[in-house]
Amino acid sequence: MKRATQNFSRNMQIATLSTYDQIKLEGKLEGKLEGMREQITTFAKKLIAEFPSFPDQQIAGLTGAKLKEVKDLRVQLATNKNVNKRRTATKTTTKKVAVTHKQVPT
Repeated sequence: MKRATQNFSRNMQIATLSTYDQIKLEGKLEGKLEGMREQITTFAKKLIAEFPSFPDQQIAGLTGAKLKEVKDLRVQLATNKNVNKRRTATKTTTKKVAVTHKQVPT
């Protein structure tokens, strides 16, 4: 970036680098915020799975997630659970049977 701005005036170089640095900083902040949102979502999912009787408002308060997000997660987890149950029910099971060969007296 510095090489690209060498032909600019000194004020223009400062403004350009400042804008570039500002964009980089905003990207880092957005990345950190996105990571925090993912952690909150993961924590909320774990709480719902571990303590399904907890009300949505309580989970939202514990995790910092929005109430609507918790409600949506609960629906999503219930849907995924039902899909997994159907998949398990449709699988065929095979039993291994031990076969022994006995000598028949002649």
